[in-house]
Amino acid sequence: MRDTQRSAVYEAETLVRTMFDRADQRGLRSVEVMGSTITLPVERKFGSVESVQAYCDQLLGLNWVRETWTRATIPVSVRSRGGNAAAHYSNDVIAVPDDRDGRWALREFVVFFGHFIAVYAWMSCSLLSR
Repeated sequence: MRDTQRSAVYEAETLVRTMFDRADQRGLRSVEVMGSTITLPVERKFGSVESVQAYCDQLLGLNWVRETWTRATIPVSVRSRGGNAAAHYSNDVIAVPDDRDGRWALREFVVFFGHFIAVYAWMSCSLLSR
């Protein structure tokens, strides 16, 4: 069964990732979105696939995460992905490009939003479509 919300999730990811990039380039943490000012947090950037794995392990080990999403008890594997145009997410695997041109994916937002929101929040998709 095809996930009809997938393209909308990826479009939102690209939009927000661009906002983080521009905030870094300009040294400004505040952005205006539809009339509201939002302060963007400093985003973690990872140096390797192994550091992404450590981040995921720590995140899934948090009590509040496990209490909120029962699927968080299932370990996630992080692996390198060929090519550099996209990261890939499935139920228990995150595949991120890690070559020079794919380092855009070795960042907290891509890992958190792309995997944890796309995979774990699918259970709450009805809330997103309201």
